[in-house]
Amino acid sequence: MLLSIVLALTTLTNSFEVDGVKVILRQSNANNVVAANLYFLGGARQMTAANAGVESLLLEVSDRGTKKYPKATLRRKMSRLGSEITTEPSDDWTMFGLHATTEVLDSTWAIFTDRVMEPTLDPEDVAIIKTQFISGIRQRRDDPDALAESLADSMASSGHPYGIPVTGTEASISSLDAKALRDYEETQFVKSRMLLVIVGNVDRAHVERL
Repeated sequence: MLLSIVLALTTLTNSFEVDGVKVILRQSNANNVVAANLYFLGGARQMTAANAGVESLLLEVSDRGTKKYPKATLRRKMSRLGSEITTEPSDDWTMFGLHATTEVLDSTWAIFTDRVMEPTLDPEDVAIIKTQFISGIRQRRDDPDALAESLADSMASSGHPYGIPVTGTEASISSLDAKALRDYEETQFVKSRMLLVIVGNVDRAHVERL
C-alpha cells in the first residue's frame, strides 16, 4: 500500500505537443536517470528494396560528427558525459534513444538533437559505416539461427512491406551514398513522423525548453 502511494506521488504521465512533435512524458523522481526515445514512425513502410537500411545507416553515420560537434569533439564529450545514444530499427519504426543523468541531460540532448538535425555525413564516414553494415549482414548468413530466422521472415512477409529488411541488404547498403542520406534526412526527418517518449526525473517545463 505504501509503495503504491509513493509511486503515485513520484510518477506522472503526460501527453502533449511541442512545436508539432508529439511527446509522452512519464516523470519519475525515484532516481536521477532520464531515458528519451525518439521514434521515427513508419519502419519498413518508409523503405523500398533499393534503399532498405537508409534510416539506421544515417543515424549511425551521425555518430561520426555533426555541424556543432565534429567527430573528435563529439566522441570526447560523450565519453566525458558518460551518456549513451543508441539506434534500433524495427519493422514499424526506428528508435533513436538516449540515456543520461539529470546532471548532464542538457549537454547530452544538444548532441542528440544535432545528430538528428545537422549530421555532417562526410562521404568517408559514410563509407566506413557502410562497410560495417555490410559486414554485419554477411555475418548473419554465417549464423544458422540468424539465417533461418531471416529466411522464415522473408517467406512469411512476401509481398508485404515487412518483407523489406529494415537493416538493409548488401545491395541496398552498397548503393547508398552521402547524397542519398542527406536527401532522406531532409525529406523524411519530419515532425509528423516523430514520437518522443521520455521517462525519468525531468518535468514538462524542462522538456519543453529542450
